[in-house]
Amino acid sequence: MRASFGVKSRSKATRVRRAQVSKWVAWRRYRPEKKASEVTDMLPSPIFLPSAKVLTRLLLQQLNTLSEYEAWLLEQLCAIPEILKVKILASDFQDMVRSKQPDSLDDWLVHCHQSQLGAFERFADNLTEDYTAVQGALATNWSNGQTEGQINRIKLLMRQMYVRAKLDLLRLRALYHSQNHRD
Repeated sequence: MRASFGVKSRSKATRVRRAQVSKWVAWRRYRPEKKASEVTDMLPSPIFLPSAKVLTRLLLQQLNTLSEYEAWLLEQLCAIPEILKVKILASDFQDMVRSKQPDSLDDWLVHCHQSQLGAFERFADNLTEDYTAVQGALATNWSNGQTEGQINRIKLLMRQMYVRAKLDLLRLRALYHSQNHRD
């Protein structure tokens, strides 16, 4: 549990953490001629980052679809070299998959290993282990999305029945469901 100073209140907003106090004291020692109100006004305001899910969307979304705040936040984030590398590698992979370019896979794998980003290096290693399947997925227009969707639907039905139903009831319910949802 972190120690907190300040007003005894139930509100978290009124608590001041030890790190904040020590930063303020260090700043005050460095600039003793300043008044307390001037010192607190000089401290930079923090940037509140959105969740990881929102940041991922931000890094992968087209620039022309971002709001003004999102574009500014992305610009601030891309000032960090590691995040810029992540953005470039992720958008290159996204473009490669969407445009079905199996020839650029080798170059992308090399860039991943040269980036010195652990997550991308491991991802590239996993893709290299199953290289022929990845090449085939990028080269063909075949997709198993329909199959995965049907499996997901059957699993949902089984969960709804708490896996207590036998195969005959599951078959009836799956067939009934598919006949009623046809367009």
